Amino acid sequence: MAFDFVDVLLALGVAVGIYVMINFLTKGKKAPAAATKPESLMKSSSADASASASAGNKDGKTRILFLFGSQSGTAENYAYDLAEEGKQYGFDCEVMSLGDFNVDDLAVEKFIVFLAATFGEGEPTDDAAAFWRDYITKPNNERTPNELDHLLYSVFALGNRQYRHFCAVGRRIDTEMAVMKAERLLPVGLGDDDGTLAEDFENWRQAFWAAARLRFMGETTAANDITFFQSQLDVTFFPRESEQATKYQGGLPRVARFFHDPAKDHKTMILPVVKSYELRQDTSDGTTVHVEFSLSAENQSYRTAENLGVHPRNDYKLAGKLAKRMGLSFEDVFAVSNKGTRKLTMPTPCSVGDLFLYFADINSLPRHKHAGILSAYAKDEKEKAKLLYFASDAQGKEEFNDLKYNWVELLEAFPSIDIPFAHLIELIPRLQPRYYTISSSSKVSPRQLAITVSRFTRPKPNGREHIGTCSDYICKTKRDDEEKKAEIDDKMVVFIRNSSFRLPLKAGTPIIMIGPGTGIAPFRGFIQEFRTRTGAARYGKTILYFGCRNASKDYIYREELEQAKAEGVLDELRVAFSRDGPKKVYVQDLLRENGQETWELINNNAYIYVCGGTAMGRDIRQTIVDICVQYGGMTPAAADTYVDRMARQNRYVQELWSS
Repeated sequence: MAFDFVDVLLALGVAVGIYVMINFLTKGKKAPAAATKPESLMKSSSADASASASAGNKDGKTRILFLFGSQSGTAENYAYDLAEEGKQYGFDCEVMSLGDFNVDDLAVEKFIVFLAATFGEGEPTDDAAAFWRDYITKPNNERTPNELDHLLYSVFALGNRQYRHFCAVGRRIDTEMAVMKAERLLPVGLGDDDGTLAEDFENWRQAFWAAARLRFMGETTAANDITFFQSQLDVTFFPRESEQATKYQGGLPRVARFFHDPAKDHKTMILPVVKSYELRQDTSDGTTVHVEFSLSAENQSYRTAENLGVHPRNDYKLAGKLAKRMGLSFEDVFAVSNKGTRKLTMPTPCSVGDLFLYFADINSLPRHKHAGILSAYAKDEKEKAKLLYFASDAQGKEEFNDLKYNWVELLEAFPSIDIPFAHLIELIPRLQPRYYTISSSSKVSPRQLAITVSRFTRPKPNGREHIGTCSDYICKTKRDDEEKKAEIDDKMVVFIRNSSFRLPLKAGTPIIMIGPGTGIAPFRGFIQEFRTRTGAARYGKTILYFGCRNASKDYIYREELEQAKAEGVLDELRVAFSRDGPKKVYVQDLLRENGQETWELINNNAYIYVCGGTAMGRDIRQTIVDICVQYGGMTPAAADTYVDRMARQNRYVQELWSS
């Protein structure tokens, strides 16, 4: 924790110092209008030319390369936001995925900004894996000392504090750049996806631009025009009777070719849904659906407990509302030309229906900066003032975040906003794939794979709910669903991705599985696989800890699990019900109750697998550490190190998600 504290102090010190200086020098200056380029961006100082020479330049402009490692698309969006803003400030900006970056180019680049997300337990994202392997984790004796002493750099790290290795990838990149004698522009920024990521990024962004503009341009004017936005897209709509419109063929076969693949090495497939049914006994508090896909028509295999990436579809009604709000219909076809650096979020040509259903994340929550941008398009002065309040006032930002508007709701709440279609589709982020652990065994059903999905909802003001886009999409495949038939998809665009869950090779190895709720998914596949290992090939003692609220409401896969226990496929099935008794009982409580047994299994080289929410995962790890202290006779520090070593040996494996 000391490292976190020092970093925070350093970052705050730099940010506050720059903020005070900027406010002093710009006191009384009026912010520029939304449609007008700020005057400070139209000029360059004499310091610019000399600074450019030391940092790489094009047409006298300082070059900045923004490199992103992104799993969900957030880091990628931030990189493009920064590049577009940098161009407004007079920099020459380029954006690139770390997956496309050649590490040899570190020798020629002069100024690099890394936006690096941490995936899972301190792992790089798919698109950053090669850079991580080929440079960041490369032994120092294989690198030339001081080889980056020509490079200026900055890092914004994205992570989740619920994970033990918070922002580990960004921190490590920052450290390794410094080890190779690159010059750090300002301390690493830390973004917490557990609730403050947007605010963390905004604070770092302001400090970054203030430092960069001061260094290269001698600029000390405020670097935060909350309403400035300059669209880089041109949109042309085709007449309804034109050949381009009448011959346009939309839907899954077309849109699947344009879906985003973070790693660029997954095979995208359109798989039919062959089975789908409700798993909960009572759906009054939610729904959990078992969905099976057929691989029969694909030359593709999978491994037990790998991840299935699913490209979602937005809700038809929500997409229809947005089309109507923009005065358009699903059948309208348009073409896009891109003058900027940001990648298009849709193919061209494209129909409005395909865009709002498959490519634009219209159900995502706009950031408060978007309220400021949209204020420039509001014709009603009261609405304009309210949007500016949301964007610029501390209390207003908090109120805006609490409202949790999606894009459609925001436009409906402010009907005077008259924003051009091209501008809107540039502001709305791209709809990203979601990942689900496969809940079937490849040995038992090699041509059919299953996932287990709970519909995600979160309460909003006035009784509204924000429904998870992909979970809603998948859960609507239920054959007993009362939605209109058009709402139910029998095929989905998916791809298979590696996971960290692998069963041990050695027979006789004890296995402890901990997975409450849909965290049961990989262990359903494991249990199916246990059935294939008989005689001398059997594993050692197998124990499953499962948790849910009520035995009579959400005990999913109950018959399968209890049958596995009755047949001896599972040695122990321990279920925690958090709402059935006078006292809440969770899986970590049952694990603690069986501490002596757990320690004996750990001491006998047991493998422990944990799947579920990050908070649960943190509690389970602490419980394991406590067991090592109580029954293994270790100090807390030694126990902590011991569990870390188990993780490095792949004997303690977690797959967690934000809860």
